[in-house]
Amino acid sequence: GGTYVTAPLPAVGDGEILARVEAATLCASDAKMVRLGEDYPLFGDRDLGADPACLGHELSLTVETTRAGLAGVGPGTRLGVQPDLYTGGVRHCIGVDITGGFADYILLGRNVMETDGGPMAFTVPPEVGRAATAMLEPLACVEGAFRLWGRSSLLEGGRLAVIAGEGTG
Repeated sequence: GGTYVTAPLPAVGDGEILARVEAATLCASDAKMVRLGEDYPLFGDRDLGADPACLGHELSLTVETTRAGLAGVGPGTRLGVQPDLYTGGVRHCIGVDITGGFADYILLGRNVMETDGGPMAFTVPPEVGRAATAMLEPLACVEGAFRLWGRSSLLEGGRLAVIAGEGTG
């Protein structure tokens, strides 16, 4: 463990994009994966010795080769990704079960481009920096932490349980 791995570039099949990683950032999830190893919940029953993970889900990419047939996406196109995705109702994550941004190149296959929510890669305008693109995912997490996600009112005909302990008035 802990060594740099050299591998050939993957062949690009129909519906796939080979992208060069331009920037990747670290987050608490990466630290947890390193610390917990196979005990990290998203690895499931994976044997990391036999099937190691390439971490890094906060990244900025530039297209090298594409066979995805997406309008306006060709070599040189800059991309960002939404790394947590569902395909056929199954959760996948770039940097967990899809090669992450700590690689020089990653392959964005159908599991990224044809998810339940549509393509999870998106074009990035040239005026947005690579580091800023890599920071989109963690900034979205911060924004999400301050957004009201639950109900803001009671359901009509619903029930409410109020549990008050000693000293609550």
